[in-house]
Amino acid sequence: MKITKSSASLHEARDPAEIAATGKEGSQGTARTLDADLASSHKGRMSSQTTDQPNAEPPSDALVDRHRTTLAAVCLVASAIVITYWIVWFSDRSLLASGTRQSYIEFEEAFPLADGWLTLCLLLAAAALLGRRAAAPYWLLAAGACGLYLFFMDVLYDIQHTVWTSGTGGGMEAVINGLTLAMSLLFLRVSWTSLVQRSAEPTPRR
Repeated sequence: MKITKSSASLHEARDPAEIAATGKEGSQGTARTLDADLASSHKGRMSSQTTDQPNAEPPSDALVDRHRTTLAAVCLVASAIVITYWIVWFSDRSLLASGTRQSYIEFEEAFPLADGWLTLCLLLAAAALLGRRAAAPYWLLAAGACGLYLFFMDVLYDIQHTVWTSGTGGGMEAVINGLTLAMSLLFLRVSWTSLVQRSAEPTPRR
């Protein structure tokens, strides 16, 4: 009984400073443990965010990828035909013109600016295709829409004024109209299909 009482007395008689120091060390240890846990949690979140980040590569367009070279070649050939047509038209109109009426000449010469925009779309589409850039379907869509619009304008005039049956120039005009329609529908189909496929792809988590 005396030994137990003496031990209790000694325990109660401990220096308050010692007790405070012991408490401080315990608090510091707890703080260090919390800091370590927070750092580990932050590192885990950063790792998860890095893993979940979407791929920086452009979206894959299966249809465009399969026919990339062919589509680029069509764009380049079509742009070359448009440029050549207007060079010949302004150099020697008789090689292309299907008539000599002033109204016909004025109608044809209203097209260079629109054809210039079509040519620009074709060249940019070819560059995007060969460079494997994500903008390729958009330029194909622009070229297809522009070509189809010009086709309808040209064809309506040709039908109203029987241009297709007016000699060699009329036959060449019919061929140009047919090629314009085929090219425009091809580009619209490829670009629209590609963009629909893109929109159907799941959105990557961020």
